[in-house]
Order: sequence, then C-alpha cells, then structure tokens
Amino acid sequence: MPTLRHCESADDLHGSVKIGYEVHNGDAAASWVVFVAGVAAPRGMWDRQVAALAPTTGAVTVDNRGIGDSDVPAGGYSTEAMAADVLTVVADVVPGGAAVHVVGHSLGAMISCKVAGVLAAEKRLASLTLLSGSLGGWFNMIPPITAKLFRTLPKLATASTAHRRADADLDCHYTDAYVAEHRDDLMDEYVTLSNSQKRFDEGRQRAKTGEDGHLAAVFKHRVTAADLAAVRDSGARVVVAHGRHDFVAGVSAGETLWRAFKDAGCAVADYHVLHGAHFIQREREIEINGLVNAQVAGGAIDAPPVAAEAPPNFGCYAALFFLACLAVLLVLAFSTDALPKPRSLQEIPEFLASDANATWAALWNQTDEADELPSAFIFRGAPRAGAAALRLATA
Repeated sequence: MPTLRHCESADDLHGSVKIGYEVHNGDAAASWVVFVAGVAAPRGMWDRQVAALAPTTGAVTVDNRGIGDSDVPAGGYSTEAMAADVLTVVADVVPGGAAVHVVGHSLGAMISCKVAGVLAAEKRLASLTLLSGSLGGWFNMIPPITAKLFRTLPKLATASTAHRRADADLDCHYTDAYVAEHRDDLMDEYVTLSNSQKRFDEGRQRAKTGEDGHLAAVFKHRVTAADLAAVRDSGARVVVAHGRHDFVAGVSAGETLWRAFKDAGCAVADYHVLHGAHFIQREREIEINGLVNAQVAGGAIDAPPVAAEAPPNFGCYAALFFLACLAVLLVLAFSTDALPKPRSLQEIPEFLASDANATWAALWNQTDEADELPSAFIFRGAPRAGAAALRLATA
C-alpha cells in the first residue's frame, strides 16, 4: 500500500514549504521512478503508470507546491523552485547514490528537466521521460488555432461551477472521441477533484493561488544550455512523447523540445507522437506504460507508432499578427484626438459597426499603398473583423 508522507522544502522567500508525496513499492525497490504532475494536477494522475511498474520498482508520486497535500505559498512558483521540492523528496526517499528515473507531464515535464539537470550533475539520472511538454515561455504555449479552441475558451471563461469546469477541462485534456466514450466516468472524477480542491466555494482562493502559480511557472520556464549539457554528459536516455491532437501545447511544442535535446547531443529516442490529446498518460495508457517500463528496464524503445514530423503551428503566427495589429489599433484609437473613437466600453460594438470607420480608412487613402501595406489591415480589416466577431458573439 502507498504511504502518504511529507517533507519540508527550503524556500528562501517563503520559508519552508511542506510537500506531500506517496511512496509505492518502497520496501522492495531495486530501482526508483519519480513522477511529476502538471498544472493543478494531483499525484493521483499517475496511478495507472504506477500500477504497471514491476513490484521491484519503487515509485514516488509528488504533489507540487500549490496542489493536494502540499502547501500553497503565496509565491515562489518557478520550475527551479518546484524542482528543488522534488529533489527534497528524492533525498528523503531514495537511498543515497541510487539512480532515479524521472517522468514528467506538461508542467511536470518542465520541472523534470530541472530535476534531471541536478541529478545528472550528481551522476544519479537513470533516464528522463517527458510527456506533453515544451521548452516553456508564452510563445511555445500558444495552442493550435482550431475550432476546438473557440469552442473551449468560452467554457473556461464562464466555468463558475465544478460541472462547468469539468466540461471545459475535458475539452482541454482529451480528444472528442475519448470524451464521448468515457464522459460519465470522467465527469464524475473531475467534479470530485474540483470539489476536493474547493475551487468554487469559500476556500477557492487556495486553489486559485496554486493554479495561478503553476501557470506562472509554465510561462517563466526555460530549458538552459546547462540543463541540456548535464543530461548529455550523463548518458541518460531521453524519451519525448506528445499527443498529435494536444490542445494545450501543440504537437509542434513537443517536437521543439525533442529537437533541443537531440541537437544538444543527448541520447534521445525518436520523437513519439501518439493519437491523443494533452493527457496522453491516460488516453494512451498502454503506450506510455510501455515507454516508462522500457526506460526503467533499459530495454529497446519501440519505433513511434506514427510519423514524428510535427506540422508547424501557423496559428501562432496568425495570433501574434492579429494581436500586434489590434495593439496598434488601440494605441492609435485612444491617442489621436482627430479620429472618432468610442467614449466607453459600451459604445465599442456600435463604433466598430458604424460608418465612423470611414475616417480610419481615409488615413489609408492618404498613404503610399506600396509603402504602407500593413495599414490596410489595421485601418480597414481589423475594425471590420472586430465588428463581425462581435456580431457573431452576440448573435
């Protein structure tokens, strides 16, 4: 039976942080695996992987700071700080000098890169398995621009109950086919999780602080040259796996992460793209369990089931271009007295749909079309596209 334990992780800014974790097969362990979860995910997300391990493989599942049985400090959320938490757990459980297999998912994959760098420098990294991960930073986390994105974002924005949040989370975590097949069980599980985390009652501030901290860690994360060099020099094998239909971090984000390790000269296996979404450890349980067990045993890694080449996420560039144009439009609108502009938020839809845009278009007519081509979109396209979007949203 797993045993729940706690240890104190030092934090220079927030004092010690209590970290909750479970140990599985600890008494008979001949090798060790530490599993690191993602954003707002409890350690129980790894139950299927732990159950598939050999009885002689010890497993440690960790609640990151900000979730579950761990403390929720007001700050200090970074992949470096959270890696230090995991390393404190490793020091508390794994006998000194023993090598450790590290497995991480999403944010946990980012934390695992930092954990691996430290363990590799200590000659204690046995292997590194990264699921649904990325190099971090906002640019690498722009989701693919698909119909599912526009269907799911309003759900997330209006998720005011545990059931609504569960419905939105299922869209983020799994393919539509998997949700259709397992919807009732998944809804029950996710609603229970939301209620246990008190996301929508008087204790919701604790859950919000932890979740916001996890998201901040994602966007601040960077894989450094020192991290890559330490893993390379250790000789530990790296496996990167991603869902082809990942809605949270597009499949191209996983390919970029894999290529960073490959280009650094690490012992990296072929990039594994699986038919699934973000939570591939659940949706593609058999394949992920096979990868983890192969890492522990040091055996051969099967060839990826589908082509590893990931399509570029042109949605990233489209989103950046649109946001840049919108920013320029807003700056001009509220800094130029000569142009008509809305006087309140309530007037914006009417303004965008009115003939006032003719004044903006007139500016285009006063410029050299060859030199000022982007202005056509800013002065003509952006306002009218905004008006059309507002009409659709309020229809």
